[in-house]
Amino acid sequence: MTAENTPAPDDDLPEQLRIRREKRASLLERGIEPYPVAVARTKSLKEIREKYSNLEIDVATRYRKPHRSNNFQARYRKTLLCNFARR
Repeated sequence: MTAENTPAPDDDLPEQLRIRREKRASLLERGIEPYPVAVARTKSLKEIREKYSNLEIDVATRYRKPHRSNNFQARYRKTLLCNFARR
């Protein structure tokens, strides 16, 4: 989108929409695309894995989990599924 596509500001817009339009216009004025098609990578997958290698792997999802509370949530979901399957 370009500045030509910017709708005319309306005074009767809700505050949230007005603020969003102002932020979008500010980005366009600075030459920044407000809705980019792609985002440049800042880290490689190898770097991320090395950085977070100390996290334990969640057995249910095979993803690394940051907190033990996720383990509780996974067990709770599993319990719910098992109870539902027994019916």
